[in-house]
Amino acid sequence: LLSFMSQIAITLLTAHALAHTDAVSSGLQRLARIPRSVTGCYSLVVVISCLASLMAWSFGLVAGALIARAVAQESALRGLRVHYPLLVAAAYCGLAVWHMGYSGSAPLMVATPGHAMESLTGIVPVSDTLLTHWNLLAIAATITVLAVVCPLLHPADSGVHGIDNKAISKPAAE
Repeated sequence: LLSFMSQIAITLLTAHALAHTDAVSSGLQRLARIPRSVTGCYSLVVVISCLASLMAWSFGLVAGALIARAVAQESALRGLRVHYPLLVAAAYCGLAVWHMGYSGSAPLMVATPGHAMESLTGIVPVSDTLLTHWNLLAIAATITVLAVVCPLLHPADSGVHGIDNKAISKPAAE
């Protein structure tokens, strides 16, 4: 259990470090300025979170949180009334597709020699799982559905809980 916990901790720390590099951080800030509507804010957070999660589940968690915060800040400056809790939920949408990407447990397990089901399935390369047209189609369909449905969950104006930009500090430049 200790080795597994250590691997997870290293994965999360590495994702955090990557997401906070100048290139990724400034890229997320630039992307956060794109949406011009409340719907666009939610959809952008879903798409970015999902794309980051396809690279690695841990990167999707961290990048999703950072893009949600940046979009919330930009939308507050523009006077867009986004529901901050829903933006955070949109950031977690990446967890719906991570297993279809490069950190998917099952595709990586069956591609590893000596796995528990090797006598039944043999070795199944990732080119036969992750990189197939049906998997790519499932990814596109899932991201599309999430990007359409998430904005539909936006509550009536009386239930909108935005953010105060003074309450959320931007990451300090190091």
